[in-house]
Amino acid sequence: MLKVVGRIPAGKFHFACSGGSDSMVFLDFLLRYPQNRFDVLHFNHGTKYCDEAERFVTEFCRKRGIVCKVGRIARERKKGESQEEFWRNERYRFFSKYKRLPIVTCHHLGDVVETWIMSALHGEAKLIPYRNARYNIIRPFLATPKSDIEDWARRHKIRHVVDGSNLDTSLKRNLVRLEMMPLVLQVNPGIEKVLAKKILSAASAIGG
Repeated sequence: MLKVVGRIPAGKFHFACSGGSDSMVFLDFLLRYPQNRFDVLHFNHGTKYCDEAERFVTEFCRKRGIVCKVGRIARERKKGESQEEFWRNERYRFFSKYKRLPIVTCHHLGDVVETWIMSALHGEAKLIPYRNARYNIIRPFLATPKSDIEDWARRHKIRHVVDGSNLDTSLKRNLVRLEMMPLVLQVNPGIEKVLAKKILSAASAIGG
């Protein structure tokens, strides 16, 4: 079962969808509740896999009568700006155009653990926040383990696209996910439960 931190917005909102397995599972979840009223935001990062993802998401939305708003890279990467920073900065630039309404993203518990580890390596372990007020973003799925997402995808036969760049370990997030996380889970198999409690506590403290 997918876990929801806080609540899904009661009124109209945007849902950020990449077309990957996580976002398509959460999109399927949202569509099962008619009270959810949302448009989809899809960002094309300009990699060789992204055009396929854009076609997949826009066609999915077209068939279901969902408005899909697409964003793309608008500038060259700056000197000293990492590839991951560049993509994130451009994605948030796109999101900022639509922040009048809440934007729901697909971050899940696996992302929380990875971010915790990555930030700890830089001196201060940090949680992914439930809410980003600057961009009106909320992350209601932060307590959902990746295993639950994969189970939902299997049971409901969720179609999605596969982004081959997720296997590129020259990107730090992929390096942590693919090579470090198996070792982290050997050392502390309960880390997801520990951080899920922290996420729920932090969301409760801000009224999430």
